[in-house]
Amino acid sequence: MENDTRRQMRFVLPPPIGKGNRGRTILIPRRVILRLQDYIEIERASAIAKFKARSVWTRITQPIFVERSEGNTVMLTLSDGSSARFDRFDPEERQRLVFCKARVPDTPAALWLSEIGLPVRFNSWEAIFLRVSGRCSNAGLDIRLSPHQLRHAFTVHMLAMLIEQQIGHAEHDVSGMEA
Repeated sequence: MENDTRRQMRFVLPPPIGKGNRGRTILIPRRVILRLQDYIEIERASAIAKFKARSVWTRITQPIFVERSEGNTVMLTLSDGSSARFDRFDPEERQRLVFCKARVPDTPAALWLSEIGLPVRFNSWEAIFLRVSGRCSNAGLDIRLSPHQLRHAFTVHMLAMLIEQQIGHAEHDVSGMEA
């Protein structure tokens, strides 16, 4: 990633987590990916340490225990010995996935974790945005956001980047034409 000069990276959303159960490919700005890496290396790692130390997996309702199949990041081995593709799990099931090592619960599969390592529940995001909006208001900033507004802001940003990219391609395509 350090030597990668692309401004954005493609990310595939599988059908079970895409709107209308349709898969999508989205572009994520490189700077967002870098911040995600920071989160994973620092905050998520701290939450996972607590998850392991406190056996927090016992608080997950109906956990789905899986092991990563050897050399294959897409396939998972379920506790009954069967295999399943990671991208077949819907958002609710993904909240319950727990990676195991040698049949011992090790790490939650969810990206966003609470301070103790539990997956952040979907309805928690609304509360988080409300608290942040309140803090902005207390600081004298008239900013009120919701996860849905953020989704639309991200879409507008992606559209602007795609248009800029297409204009660049169009300029390149006509540069060799004679007047």
